[in-house]
Amino acid sequence: MSEFKELAKLNEKEGFTDILILEKHILSVYATVIEESTSEGFRAVVNKHLNEAVSDQFSVFLQMTDRGFYKVETAKEEQVQQVRESYKQTLKEIND
Repeated sequence: MSEFKELAKLNEKEGFTDILILEKHILSVYATVIEESTSEGFRAVVNKHLNEAVSDQFSVFLQMTDRGFYKVETAKEEQVQQVRESYKQTLKEIND
């Protein structure tokens, strides 16, 4: 019975992983459609769907983290500050 539970857990993890990958792909497609569209009305409709897809993707992510399928390490403040400084420097270089 224990083997069955482990197999079922693995299958659940694989299912969530597939869903997360699909959600990420959907986000990419919506973003591309928005980038390449010229109709404001059409862009607004696709943008609405993009926002819904972002919410769906985050829901899947939260389910995965709750089940222990997706490990997230909390960044230390020092790491966050380093990234901020790096982005500030890059932005400065772009604007100069």
